[in-house]
Order: sequence, then structure tokens, then C-alpha cells
Amino acid sequence: MADDLREKNKEAVEKQKVTAAKKLKQAETTEQIYAAKPDDLRSQLSNKNEEYVFKLNKYLLDDGFKEDEAKEAIDKMMPEIVDNQIKGVPANQLYGPVTKKLVRSFTQPKKLRKHHSGHLQ
Repeated sequence: MADDLREKNKEAVEKQKVTAAKKLKQAETTEQIYAAKPDDLRSQLSNKNEEYVFKLNKYLLDDGFKEDEAKEAIDKMMPEIVDNQIKGVPANQLYGPVTKKLVRSFTQPKKLRKHHSGHLQ
């Protein structure tokens, strides 16, 4: 019985080592992603995320952004998109579908707007 416990302990220690190694590798990968250039990250996009970025770019341009402004806004999102892509989370699930509301919500600073009654919202 003591041998069984020793064996189980050895297995548990090995499992912990494997888990720790995986976490370290994930942390290193995440660090590399956030240090990478946006254009390099764009080349790593899955087809779904590439389509998402394409639609987002189109919406931004339609919403009055200049080409370089749209690229800059999307470039800021690239590390998060690629990091989550590796974890199996597509941009559509991360941010929701591309809509005018979404485009405005994360690309423009929130401003206080006057409601029709004159009160700040």
C-alpha cells in the first residue's frame, strides 16, 4: 500500500511538472504575441478572424475613419485577437459581431453626450 501511495505521488508530481511547463510556454507565447508587430500578427489570423478584421476595417472606413486610422485601431486589437485565437476563441465570440455600435464602442473615446432634455448621459 505504501508503494501505491509513492507511485501516485510520483505521478502527481510529474503531472504538476507538465502543467507548470505548459503554463510557462503559454505565458511565453502570450508575451511573444504582445511584442510582435501587428502586420506579423495579421499573417497568423485564421480565415474566420481574417474575415472579421476585413469586415471591421470596412465598417470603420464606412464610418468615416481614414485608412491609416482604421489600420491603427485594428492593429491595437491584433494581439488580443491572436492570443484568443490560439485558445480557440474567435474574434466574433470575443467582441461580438461587427456592427456600427461595436465599431464606435471600442474605437472612439466615450464622450458625455447631452440627452434631448439637456441632461448629461
